[in-house]
Amino acid sequence: MTTVRGVDRIEAARRAPFGNSPEVGARGARTHRRVIDAGLSVFADVGYIDASISAITEAAGCSRASFYQYFASKEDLFLQMTTLVASEQIVIFDRLEAVTPDGHGRDAVHAWLIEYIEHYHTYSPVFGAYNALTQYDSSVTEGAARVYRRLAKRLASKFHDTPPTWQDPQMGALLLVTLVSRTPALWRVAEAGIDRDRLASSLADLVHRCVYGPIAGVNVNDYRGLAETRIPDVGELSAPIEADRAEGGTRDLLLAAGRETFPRLGHHGTRVDDIVAEAGVAHGTFYRYFEDKDDLFVQLAQAAVEGLTELVASFPASGDAASLRSWFTTWFDTYDDSASLVAVWVSAAESSPAVRDLGFRLAIETGTSVGSVLVGHASGDLPVDTIALLAWLERLPVNVASLRLMSKQDAVNRVTALVQQGMLSADQPAC
Repeated sequence: MTTVRGVDRIEAARRAPFGNSPEVGARGARTHRRVIDAGLSVFADVGYIDASISAITEAAGCSRASFYQYFASKEDLFLQMTTLVASEQIVIFDRLEAVTPDGHGRDAVHAWLIEYIEHYHTYSPVFGAYNALTQYDSSVTEGAARVYRRLAKRLASKFHDTPPTWQDPQMGALLLVTLVSRTPALWRVAEAGIDRDRLASSLADLVHRCVYGPIAGVNVNDYRGLAETRIPDVGELSAPIEADRAEGGTRDLLLAAGRETFPRLGHHGTRVDDIVAEAGVAHGTFYRYFEDKDDLFVQLAQAAVEGLTELVASFPASGDAASLRSWFTTWFDTYDDSASLVAVWVSAAESSPAVRDLGFRLAIETGTSVGSVLVGHASGDLPVDTIALLAWLERLPVNVASLRLMSKQDAVNRVTALVQQGMLSADQPAC
């Protein structure tokens, strides 16, 4: 098992009533570290929700009694992991050198992103579970909001000699933290021929442009010289889910019951019995229309996908501020209408292959739509800019509705400005 960099920052200590002293020696520290390594491995394989202490101890090669010497529960293990991830993020942000509107400033961002993307790669199972929990677990949400604000404050302090267009550095930095933290996640879903070095370099150009605008020879490069990028065609994915679209009747009652039940109980906690009780129908009736609860949920999600892809296809090609603000306002409103279902969707994707496949399909379809808009307008690496814009679309509504980091209007105004400056602007002379 590979040892995880940074694990030693979690202080190994025995919980009461194990032993007369909480202090541990070298052997105990190694066991503690093996459990954390094993937790990351199991979370990556089956997701946080379906991970069991038995699976973790088996992977760690230790007993359940050894596990409970250091962790009260699976949730306690995960909490210690998130504390480690947050502390390492702060250290990485602190190491970012001063960012200026020249090649040195752009290179500072590049070096920082190389380290951050490696950090994300190491702890991706924790990031995945954490991002899902932020949408419905209030204790996780509050902690995530605090971390975001601390990271944004540090990031804002790194930018120097900023132009007048870089208004409200703290708000802009919040959006850049979102961009940097979510783009690697979507990149892992569909790498599209983009290796990690290219991701770090092109994302560094984008971040630098978002602050200083496009500057020839600094953050605008010859992206045409990059290797051919192949984005999977939607037709190469598994066949789309074919649902019985008949209106009215018992099927619609069950779908409506699912819309009520899944957000209340969560994907993992919802049973077929709960859905039929909400719908007021017999248990056996459910199976006339759906194979299981996942079948019902995926059909609910499929309807949401259709609406979202139609909206993304209308992304304003003109790129003017008024059109962008109007479109982003509609996007946030659409999210508000389906926020509870989206939260369940993100959580369900951890353990349901069918839901994961649907999420992948949405990413490809929306990516194709957004990419077609950016063609001919973007001043950056088109596939990376497309993934980055999808990261904003996917996460900014959560930052507004769940984390309450900013108002909807502030988010709309600021993301409009950054998309214009970082993704749709013509390049300027080098400084």
